[in-house]
Amino acid sequence: MKVPTPTVPQILFGTYKLFEETEDCVKFALTSHLTHGAYKGVDCAPIYRNQKKVGAALESILNLDDDNADSTTQQIKRDELWVQTKLWRSTRVPQVMKELKKSLRELRLDYVDCYLMHWPGPGRLLNYPPVLKTSIESIKKEPSCKVCGCEYELQVEKHINSNPNVRTAPMEWKREDRLLLYDEMARMKELGLTKSLGVCNFSKRLLVELLEHCDRVGTPRPVVVQNEFHPFLVNRDVLDLCNAEGIAFQAHSSLGGPGNSTSNSSDLLSNQVIMDIAKRLGRTPAQVLFRWSIQRGCCLVPKSKSEDRIVENISLFDDWELKLEDMEKMGHLNTHVVWVGGRDDDASVLQRNCMFSWLREFDPDHY
Repeated sequence: MKVPTPTVPQILFGTYKLFEETEDCVKFALTSHLTHGAYKGVDCAPIYRNQKKVGAALESILNLDDDNADSTTQQIKRDELWVQTKLWRSTRVPQVMKELKKSLRELRLDYVDCYLMHWPGPGRLLNYPPVLKTSIESIKKEPSCKVCGCEYELQVEKHINSNPNVRTAPMEWKREDRLLLYDEMARMKELGLTKSLGVCNFSKRLLVELLEHCDRVGTPRPVVVQNEFHPFLVNRDVLDLCNAEGIAFQAHSSLGGPGNSTSNSSDLLSNQVIMDIAKRLGRTPAQVLFRWSIQRGCCLVPKSKSEDRIVENISLFDDWELKLEDMEKMGHLNTHVVWVGGRDDDASVLQRNCMFSWLREFDPDHY
């Protein structure tokens, strides 16, 4: 008997790179009447280092009632929210339950709606506890090191990238490890700690392999695939496979990752094609980019620190759409530029822990 696939919301509020403002932003996005209930939940991850603040927001939201609600907020029940979090790439099978329970404590929830494998493998830079501390100690041994010892992940990662001699070696990683890890995540579903499973940053080949494994051993299939997707990087093959298999495709980095590039001329938000379309339609470049992904059949995880932009980012359905010629123009911008994680000092060189560069190094037939 086929198990019904959960209905994945079209828009979740993203929390990547939100810090002190996380709690207020999540509460506003999910409860404000100005957002018209467009954000149906929240996308989290332990590596974002803000799950405790997300949890405080969720607890506040779920405790709203007639006595403490006001005219600017709406009440929401737990079963009306989709909350998803992720398993970081350095996690091994015995650590899965511990990591998920830690996320649940931080989120102040009994379960999540979806638990996603954040990466298809550990990557080259293992910059997350307990490996992070090891990396810092390795850096401190370098005579020329300028690092102050701060454990903020991105600073350490940047320093490691600029010092080839202190890069950590890749972990042993086999195809079977990925599948065993997913099977253990499926056990969390059996225990009621998550309602569904998903994966992030998977190629078509890796997704096909996972689906075949799930069908062979009876493990629940992923209901979500979250990949980078924007006009500079159109993952058509993965999107088409998800559509064919009834899997929700969530686009992350929909704006092309502004601020992560050393080359401002490559910013999608300032791309002339995008700007011309936005001007003609009386919309912002961000709205045009989000609408392009929606019309391609994607779900979205937009985020912002600004209340105005939180509202603006979901003004995508009020009687407007992109014409076919606009969709095609934007699709022709596809350059396979990868934004996730930023770049090395040389803008033409991809950072080594980006999805594509990791897979090209350790999984060379990825593309």
